[in-house]
Amino acid sequence: MRTLEKAIAFNGAYRNSWKEYFGALTRAQIESRLSKLTSGLDAESTELCRTQVELVPYFFPNPILEKLFISDIAKKELLPIKTANTLEKAGFFGREQECLDKLHRDLDLPEQPLPELILHSGLKYISQIARDRIGGKAVIDGGAYIGDTAKLFHTYYSPEKIYAIEPEKKSYETLCTLVEQWNLSEAIVPLRRLLSDTEGIGALWGTGVGASTLKKEGEDAIPYDVLPSSTVDSIVHEFSIPSVGLIKLDVEGNELAAVLGALETLKRDRPVLLISIYHTARDFFEIKPIIENENLNYKFLVRKVSHDLMKEVVLIGIPTGY
Repeated sequence: MRTLEKAIAFNGAYRNSWKEYFGALTRAQIESRLSKLTSGLDAESTELCRTQVELVPYFFPNPILEKLFISDIAKKELLPIKTANTLEKAGFFGREQECLDKLHRDLDLPEQPLPELILHSGLKYISQIARDRIGGKAVIDGGAYIGDTAKLFHTYYSPEKIYAIEPEKKSYETLCTLVEQWNLSEAIVPLRRLLSDTEGIGALWGTGVGASTLKKEGEDAIPYDVLPSSTVDSIVHEFSIPSVGLIKLDVEGNELAAVLGALETLKRDRPVLLISIYHTARDFFEIKPIIENENLNYKFLVRKVSHDLMKEVVLIGIPTGY
C-alpha cells in the first residue's frame, strides 16, 4: 500500500504541478531555467537534470510511462549512464532487496524501509569529511514518516539530537511509539507540524506516505487535516538548538516554502542539505537558485536516491571546504 499511496499522490497533485508549470512556459524559458539550475553543477548532475526535463512530456499531461511496467533494464537505458552505474554500485538493479533487508534488521524497523535509505537519503554521495560535520550537531528531519531516516541518522552519524518532523497523524503516532521502543527519547524529538515559510496553520490532504500540502485530483475543498505550521528557523529558536549539522527535507511538495523558512539557519550554521526536488517543478528549478542567491558558499549535487524514473531526485548541498 505504501508504494500505491505514493504513486497516487504523484499521479495527482504532483503531476498537475509539473503540467501547470511547463504549460505556462515556452521551450526557451524552460531552457533558461534549466541552464540556471545546472550552472556550477558537475556533469552527472547536469545530465540527470536534463534527462528529468526530457522525461516530463512522457509523464505529463498524459502519463504514458506511469501506465506501463518499466523493467530495470529499461530504467537503466532511460537514466543517464553515470546515474545508472552509481545506483547499480549502491545495490539497485539486482541487490536492492538484500540491501533493504539489512537496513530492516540494522534499524529495527517494523516494515521494509523505503529504497532511498540505501543511499542514506543522499548522504552516501558526499565525502566522509562532510558527513562528519553532522556528528555532535542537531539534525532537522523534515518528513520523518515513522522515524526510519531519524533512526538511520542516529545509527550512522552520531548527531547530538534529531528533530523528527512529521505532519501525518498515523505516521507521527507510529514515530512516537518507535522512539519509545528504541529507547531514544533523549536522541529523537518527534514534532507533529507542517514545515513552511511562515508560522500559522496548514492544511494536509491525504494520509500515509503520500500525505501532502498539495490538493490532489478529485479531492474536495475540505482537507484531511489541519495542523500547526512552523519554519525550521522557528524550531531552532524554540528548542534553543546551538548548531544544525544536517537538514533533510522530503515534505511532499512544500520543500520550497520549507527552504525559505530555513534561510536564517542556513546562514548561521551552513548545514549539509538533502532536499527532495521532484514533487513540483518549482522545487526542481527554483530551490537551488534561491539558496545560491544567499551567497552561502555551497557546492551542489543533484542525484537519484532510487531507480524510479521521475521520483527521488535530491538536491544535495555541501558547505564548501568539506
